[in-house]
Amino acid sequence: MPSLASIHRAIAACALAVLATGAALPVYANPAAPVTLNWVVEFTDAPTTQAVTKYIIQPFEKAHPGVTIKLIQQNGAQALDRYLKTSLAAGSGPDIFDENGPSWIPPFADAGQVLDLTPYAKKLGWQKTIVPWAYQASLYRGRMYAIPSEFEGLHLWYNADLMAKNGWKLPKTFDDLVKLGTDIQSKGLQVFGNGFSDCKPCWEWWVSYALTADLGNVGAYKVLTGKTPWTDPHVADAINKIKLLWDKGFMLSKQAPGVSFNDGWGLWGSGKAVLRMEGTWGFSPGLAYNYAKSFKWNIAPLPMWQKGLRYSIPIGIGEVDAINAHTAHPAEAVAFIDWFVGNPKRAASWADKIISTFGPPLNYGPNDYPRTMDPRFRSVINQLTQSMRDGTAGYVAWSSWPAKTEAYMWGNMEQVLEGKMSVAAYLKGTQDVFNQEKAAGKLPVVPKPAGM
Repeated sequence: MPSLASIHRAIAACALAVLATGAALPVYANPAAPVTLNWVVEFTDAPTTQAVTKYIIQPFEKAHPGVTIKLIQQNGAQALDRYLKTSLAAGSGPDIFDENGPSWIPPFADAGQVLDLTPYAKKLGWQKTIVPWAYQASLYRGRMYAIPSEFEGLHLWYNADLMAKNGWKLPKTFDDLVKLGTDIQSKGLQVFGNGFSDCKPCWEWWVSYALTADLGNVGAYKVLTGKTPWTDPHVADAINKIKLLWDKGFMLSKQAPGVSFNDGWGLWGSGKAVLRMEGTWGFSPGLAYNYAKSFKWNIAPLPMWQKGLRYSIPIGIGEVDAINAHTAHPAEAVAFIDWFVGNPKRAASWADKIISTFGPPLNYGPNDYPRTMDPRFRSVINQLTQSMRDGTAGYVAWSSWPAKTEAYMWGNMEQVLEGKMSVAAYLKGTQDVFNQEKAAGKLPVVPKPAGM
C-alpha cells in the first residue's frame, strides 16, 4: 500500500502537470467531504492567536463551508524554519505555511517542495491587487512561490514622555543619534531596549538599517544586485557604525545578546530604555500596546547616516505564505491564501488588528481602512506604501538578501560586535557566500529604486 506521502506527491505531480500543460487550474468549490488544512505559523502568543482566529480563520471558514483551518504553532522564526525543513524534506509537512520573508523561500522552491503560484496569480488577478514593488520582491527566478502576506518597515520607537521631560530631540543624523544616546546614558537609562537572546536572526534588523542609512537605497541596491561588492569601504563604514553604537553601550550596555525579545520590550515598557529599533510588527497584539501602558509612545523615521542621501525607510515583505507541493487539497489551499491578497477591502478590515502580523501589501483605497485605526499606524502604513510606489524604499535582509548570505550576516554579527571577528573578515565572508549564491542564480528579485 502506498504511503500517505507518496499519495500526496502523486496528487501534487498531477496538479503541476495541469499547470505545465496550460489546462484549467483546480478551482475551489465547496468540498463533497470535510477538508482540514494544516497551517503552520511562528507565533504562539495568545493575543495574536486570538486575533488571527477571529479576523482571518473564522471568517474564511464561514465563507468556505466544509473547510477547516487547523493552526499549528512553532515558537519563533528559527523553530518554524527547522520544522519546515524537516517535514517538507520528508514529503509531509503542513498544507500551508508561513515563513519569515521571500529570502527564506528559494531553498524550498529549488527542492520542489512548494507549489508554483504563478498561474494562480495570473488567473486570480494578484498583480492588480498587490503593490507592484511588493509583487516583484516576492518573485524567485521570475516565478511566485509564496504570497506576500505582510509588509513592514524599520522605525525608531520612542518613549515620548521621557523625550519631552528631558528636552531630547529626535535624531536626524548619525551624529544626532550618538549625541542622543550619550545623553540618555547620562540619566542612567538604556538607549535601545532590544534583546536578541531568543531571536538571533533579529540582528539583521541592524544590518538592514545600516546598509540603507549609510548607502541610501540606490547604493544598497547596487550591493544587493552585485554591482558593488560587500567589501566596498562604504559597506564597511556601515558595519563599523553598528559596532560603534555597540562599543558605546547603546545596546543594553553590551548585554543585548543575553536579553530575550520580550524582556527587551519590558525594559522599554518600564521606562528603563528610551528607544527601540523595531519594525511595524511592534503594533502586533501584545507588544507596544501591551508594554507601553503607562506612558505616551510614538514612532519616527530612523535617521540617515550620510549627508545628501534621500530618506529611505528599510522596507520588506516580513511574512510570506506558501503551499506545500504535496498538499492533497491545492484548490482549498489556494482559496485560503487568496483570502489574504485577493481583496484589499477585506484585508483592510483586519488592518488595525493584525496587519503587523498578517497585513498584505495591497493597493488599498482611501476608504478601505477602518475609521477607528490608530493614527500612528495609519501614518506609518501610508508612508510605507508611498515609498514603495515612488521608488524611495530601502531594503531589509529577510526580503532582499539571498538566503545563505542573510544567514551568514546575522549569524556572525555578535562575533563582530564582541571583537572576535574583524569587519573586513566579516564582509569577505559575506562576499564569498554571496558569490556562490549569485553563481547559482539564487539572488532574490530586488525592486529597482527611483533613479536607476
